[in-house]
Order: sequence, then C-alpha cells, then structure tokens
Amino acid sequence: MLRRQRQRSLTDTDPAPVAADDPARTRARAFTLLVRKYDECRRAVVALRWHEQDADVFMPTLHPKKFRRAPKKPQDDTPETDVTTPVLEPPVAPDPVVPEVPITA
Repeated sequence: MLRRQRQRSLTDTDPAPVAADDPARTRARAFTLLVRKYDECRRAVVALRWHEQDADVFMPTLHPKKFRRAPKKPQDDTPETDVTTPVLEPPVAPDPVVPEVPITA
C-alpha cells in the first residue's frame, strides 16, 4: 500500500509546463521531430536497399560528412610586390597554307 502511494506521488509530478506561445521552442521541437522521423525512414530505406547499395539515391543523408580543413599556412611578412606575374602574349596565328596549283592555259 505504501509502495503504491510512493509510486503515485513520484509519477504524478507534471513536468514543467511548456509555453504554447513560444514560437522558437515550437520551431525547434518541430525540426527535431522532422530530423528524427527522416532518420527513421532513411534507416528503413537503407535496410530495403542494402544489397543494391543505392539508398542515398532515394533518401540522402541530412548529416553531411565533415571534411577536415587543411591547416592554414603561416602568413609571410614579405610584401607581395616582389612576386612577378608572367606576361602572356597573344598567340600568333600561323601563315595560311596555299596549295600550289599549276596554271594551264
């Protein structure tokens, strides 16, 4: 009897009320629900298309792979005016080839 009363008293506590008019919280909760349900659907597609290995064609992942950036190069204190850029000249067209045709009169 005492055990049931304790259990009721522990389970009867309500969580903190959520303000229904807080749009930021509602938007965050909706986005979280969307991502979780999408991941569940994607798991099903991966299971169905396991042998074909083409689940990404049907349902791409929402979590892109993280690429590592190359370490930044240390900056030089040398001014960039010392760097010379090559001067490109426009290409020269070759002389046209005219075939020699004998003139017969």
